[in-house]
Amino acid sequence: MSESIFSKLLQSDWEKQMRKFLGTAVLILLPILGAASLLHADQKSYLFRNGNEAYQNGKYEEAISDYQQILKMGYESPELYYNLGNAYYKMHKIGPAVLYYNRALKLAPRDEDIRHNLELVNMRVVDRIPSIPELFYIRYFKSFQNLFGTGTLFWITAIFYMLTVLFIVLALLVRNRGFRKVSRQLAWAIGIVFLVFAFVLGTKTWAQTHTVEAVVLVPKVDVKSAPTKDGTLVFSLHEGVKVRVEQKTDGWFEIKLADGKEGWLQTRAVGII
Repeated sequence: MSESIFSKLLQSDWEKQMRKFLGTAVLILLPILGAASLLHADQKSYLFRNGNEAYQNGKYEEAISDYQQILKMGYESPELYYNLGNAYYKMHKIGPAVLYYNRALKLAPRDEDIRHNLELVNMRVVDRIPSIPELFYIRYFKSFQNLFGTGTLFWITAIFYMLTVLFIVLALLVRNRGFRKVSRQLAWAIGIVFLVFAFVLGTKTWAQTHTVEAVVLVPKVDVKSAPTKDGTLVFSLHEGVKVRVEQKTDGWFEIKLADGKEGWLQTRAVGII
């Protein structure tokens, strides 16, 4: 037997052994990974139930601890953030309550309970910062945009896109003149709706990507003219105030308020929504 044929046989035998090893490893690992996943989910459910029970019994710190453990496991949901907001509110911690209600609202923008509780806790925020008036059509557009979460907007846009393509195809292929006319009209009408939702989705996605908001978590924080402790004091903020983060540098955020005021505060004083 020549050396080349012998080496091919060795290589073939090695490949068979490797495939056998990998197949065995997969068969062993899959049940382990599945069991670990189920255990993780069971632990999350246990912590959530335990947190709810602690909350009902007035043990708010214990409830917060359980909910925070779920967050550390990588899970998030409107219900989890909502319950955290409720627990912090019961403990009179306005900043964290506002933060978690806002996080819950970000995931479930149409939830009336979240909106109601957020309005309730905002009444206890010390600082009253007026917003710069917006043009009416911008205000209406944002109200419509906030009716839907990003995921919902994506699926609505995708459905209208597929319907538009479907009626375009029908208008091109169907021989019946009347049906072609109706298909063409529907393609135009649904196409316009698709463009509207695509625009709403695009602007919402852009805003979420480029706009970072935060909530003041400490009782009081000084906002400086520069990102240094020696910077001139511009104004002070109290817990619960929502700010927009413009940029970050060396443990400082440049922030902007709803009324247009700007300044720098330390990152540890706020929580990102």
